[in-house]
Amino acid sequence: MKSHGLVLMLALAALAQPARATAEEDGGQARLRLVEGGVALQRPDEAGSEEARGNVPFLPGDRLWSDAGGRAELQFADGSVLRLDRRSKLDYLEADARRSPTVVTLSLWSGSLYLHVPPDRRRSDYLVETPDGRVDVSESGTYRVDVEERETRVAVLEGEALLDGERSVRVESGEIATL
Repeated sequence: MKSHGLVLMLALAALAQPARATAEEDGGQARLRLVEGGVALQRPDEAGSEEARGNVPFLPGDRLWSDAGGRAELQFADGSVLRLDRRSKLDYLEADARRSPTVVTLSLWSGSLYLHVPPDRRRSDYLVETPDGRVDVSESGTYRVDVEERETRVAVLEGEALLDGERSVRVESGEIATL
């Protein structure tokens, strides 16, 4: 009798996997590469959160946040690396692989992120939504986005980004702009 319950549980678990596997196959795959200090991960189908660990998938619908001592590093399928700083909250909204290149949409509610998009023909475009507007990264480069009280600041260390808020502003390499 106990073995039937185990078989049923394994069968249900196998049925639940295809939706998340499909997101990974569609170019939306990312993984937590490194976790330092207090970082929590919440899956879209779970009410609570869990302590984030390295080498676990980070997929559309997931939420990640760090406390005063926490940091995380994510790597996307295209080789892009995102570092989430202390006291930050990030949602992975979607990865649209129907577009070429794939468009990864993230939402930074608070805190800071650093995004490095390598020069590669397989690279994705990144949209970072904030409470003040949106940052559109459609070329390789290195970017920093900070969300503080009623202000979003974008620094383009290398590359070019488009800020969309009350007005649209193109930010080039070496420039900083505020929404």
